[in-house]
Amino acid sequence: MENLRDRVKLFIFDLDGTLIDTSDRFYNVFMFLAEKYGLKKISRDEFRVLYKNNRLGDIILQVKQRFLPEFLQIYHEFKGADEKPFEGVVEALKLLKYRKYLLSVVTGRIIDSELVRLELEKHGLNGLFDEILANNLYSKSTGEEALQKTRSFKLLIEKFNIKPEECVVVGDYVTDILSGKRLGCWTIGVLSGGLDYNILRSVHPDAIVLSVKDIPSLLKII
Repeated sequence: MENLRDRVKLFIFDLDGTLIDTSDRFYNVFMFLAEKYGLKKISRDEFRVLYKNNRLGDIILQVKQRFLPEFLQIYHEFKGADEKPFEGVVEALKLLKYRKYLLSVVTGRIIDSELVRLELEKHGLNGLFDEILANNLYSKSTGEEALQKTRSFKLLIEKFNIKPEECVVVGDYVTDILSGKRLGCWTIGVLSGGLDYNILRSVHPDAIVLSVKDIPSLLKII
């Protein structure tokens, strides 16, 4: 993908599992709602394996239409004390910023975008992003629709007046990649969120790396 180095103008990053390690929060919010809906209780190890294989949906199948939007609405409230950016992420972002790329964050959390900005500042990521967008779908969105980010990506592309092929979407989950591909963006999958490599590969991102820290090397940006 090094040939993209001089062709792309905008990087759009997912937040949880891509920039920040929020794995404990993910488990805690999921189990909080699982108990509320009377679903099966699972250990952290079971949760990790199910997520890795993209099988968490099996547990919430009967209540998915309500579960997913509520999950995204309350996720921000369960802040973890030990959360931090993945190793090397801050340095990689600073390098991309130094090279004059536009950087944005899009998260599926259904909250005010200002709250996301404050959280990023807490993690030393202030001043690095040209735009931050939380989920812009209505809170009444149900099921898988609540996870889609195509509309948010489209808003950013229009805001910065660029073409989809001048944009790279970076995320750790299949919907990040699929949402970017629907618009014709380049896509990079990261394995930092814990999803299995083969599952991420099945949605055909243009590249897969271990972490955001590997993106400058992937594009030969030094």
